Amino acid sequence: MRRRRYGRHEHRRVVLHREDDGPQARLWAIAARSVIRELGIAEFWRVDVGPAGDGGWLVSVDWRPSAGAHRGTP
Repeated sequence: MRRRRYGRHEHRRVVLHREDDGPQARLWAIAARSVIRELGIAEFWRVDVGPAGDGGWLVSVDWRPSAGAHRGTP
C-alpha cells in the first residue's frame, strides 16, 4: 500500500468541534478565529463552519499555504 503524499499547496482540514445547532457552531468558530489571531498564525489557518453528513455542523480549520510561507518570510 502506498502512502499518500501531500503537495505543498494542498489544504489539510482538522475538525475542532461538532455541534447540533448552527448558531452554536458559529460561536465556536468565532472563538477559534480569536485564538488563532492571538497566536499570530491567522494567515496560515482558516476557520470554517460546514454541515456534517448526519445533520449537525462541523467547525474545522484548514491549513493554507501563503506566499510568505513559501518564500521563507514570516
